[in-house]
Amino acid sequence: MIVNIKPSPPMIFGAGASWRTGMVARGLGIRKALCIYDQGMKDTGIAGRIVENLKAAGIQVVCYEGVQPDPPDYIIHEAATFANEENIDGIIGVGGGSVMDATKAVNILTTNPFPITKYFDLGVVQKPGKVLILIPTTAGTGSEVTEFAIVTDTLNNKKVATLGPPTIANQAIIDPELLLGMPASLTAACGMDAFAHAAEALTSSGMNPLSDALAQKAISLIVDNLPAAVKDNNDITALTNMSFAATIAGTAFNSTVTHIGHAMAHTIGAFYHIPHGVGCALALPAVMEFVADTVPEKVRQIGAAMGLSLDKGMAHAELGLAVADAIREFLRKIGIPTLEELSVQREMMALLVPAVMSDMSSYFSPKWGSAEQVYYLMDNMYKY
Repeated sequence: MIVNIKPSPPMIFGAGASWRTGMVARGLGIRKALCIYDQGMKDTGIAGRIVENLKAAGIQVVCYEGVQPDPPDYIIHEAATFANEENIDGIIGVGGGSVMDATKAVNILTTNPFPITKYFDLGVVQKPGKVLILIPTTAGTGSEVTEFAIVTDTLNNKKVATLGPPTIANQAIIDPELLLGMPASLTAACGMDAFAHAAEALTSSGMNPLSDALAQKAISLIVDNLPAAVKDNNDITALTNMSFAATIAGTAFNSTVTHIGHAMAHTIGAFYHIPHGVGCALALPAVMEFVADTVPEKVRQIGAAMGLSLDKGMAHAELGLAVADAIREFLRKIGIPTLEELSVQREMMALLVPAVMSDMSSYFSPKWGSAEQVYYLMDNMYKY
């Protein structure tokens, strides 16, 4: 078997790691940095702390703080125009998944022609970008260690992935202290994004032994620590374990690619702007049932990582349902909202099927589904 295993960027991990940002940036040769974040990071004071740390290291800093959730293409153009006008030589993203995605996409346009939509065609060759440092403030996306940038194509109202040399960080800095005080709903949603990364990496058509090992460890860490992190947003032990789980889950799917569950979450997120992790969470049980007859041992491994005792003689359908129901129970435990509570209209599901089937992630499903099967999967998200 020949597998594709992609190395992760260099990482600094641990409570207080973000205090080394200036030292790291200077060591990478950055003299003038663009710091990208959103209003939330500004309001918490985290972004300001990173900026001051950079300045203390003798680095000139300019800031772009206009990132929006599910970053639209026009935000990427605005930030990249600013970066190019300022003649920066490094970019530092500080925030959650949307900031990570935006920062990576902006880096493409610092050395490659506009518009960002050009690079939705993965065959377009890209020049390397500026020096890139990514500092996540959530435990979910793992985007700091992946090559993917997800951008909203506003013309077609869909989320699209792009990747290339500029989307790979020169350094990831993962500091669990930046998660302290996070709202429970955000902790839960981000944690389930990481869970979905791990479960889909395990069952992806691109699966490999390294990703398998990382994904199983990530799931066990999430099951053991996410409820505690949701209950107490100052539990640094739980938050540290969740940060590590999110990072290794990101490393796992970077080599394998997520599949149909993420295609469903991308599509519903683009239309209804629900939190990405919530979409992934609600899709996951149905996906486990769907793929159980194709990759039963991988579904069994997911159940085992959750602490389930599964009879080896179980029928595939029974196995898939057992793991799916365990995930649904976990979602209720951590307070993931239902699609009804999020005002996602059930009758719209049929209209979203073509977008799910054309999403790049769906191509990595171990089992291809017909339009009818994809509709069934999406409708099954309401079962929770």
